[in-house]
Amino acid sequence: MQLPPPLTYRQLVETKLPFNRLVREPERLRITGISKSLCYSLEKGKDFPQRVKILNRTSAWKLNELNQWATELPASSHGDHYE
Repeated sequence: MQLPPPLTYRQLVETKLPFNRLVREPERLRITGISKSLCYSLEKGKDFPQRVKILNRTSAWKLNELNQWATELPASSHGDHYE
């Protein structure tokens, strides 16, 4: 499965979306460019932002934490390193 390319910081800023909101899985995938299973594995190891529980079976991530995580990665490791 081909993952969508991760958004650059500039693209995120140009969307003019608020940075203090919660994002669900499809948007998390687009921002980070890493698979769901890898995301959960990194999260378990405290190497990825922790999810926030919204409802019984619904979780989301804080957009500002995802952006910070994505911008702190070395360019060579963003997305393709984790596949």
